[in-house]
Amino acid sequence: MKYFVQVIMSLFFVTSLQVHADSGSDLYMSKGCIGCHGAAGMAPMAPIYPKIGNQNKQYIINQLKDFKNGSRNNGMAAMMTGFVATMTEAEIEALADYLSK
Repeated sequence: MKYFVQVIMSLFFVTSLQVHADSGSDLYMSKGCIGCHGAAGMAPMAPIYPKIGNQNKQYIINQLKDFKNGSRNNGMAAMMTGFVATMTEAEIEALADYLSK
């Protein structure tokens, strides 16, 4: 019975994380984007980091996918690849949607 309760609690926890992850603004914070790109992607912490707020949604999606699949390997790609490696398609879409507004 104890094992059954642990499984049910684990499923509940994972499900609640997925619901939480659907918010682009939450993803922006939890994935650490704010650490380099600043508030809403409009205040980079250093000149080397681009402003990504108010960017075209499809452009953001393309860039994140290129980082994830390794086809973009210039500039800060090594760091970005680590950040997007575990992102799902839905998370990329939600993040891009948030940043495009």
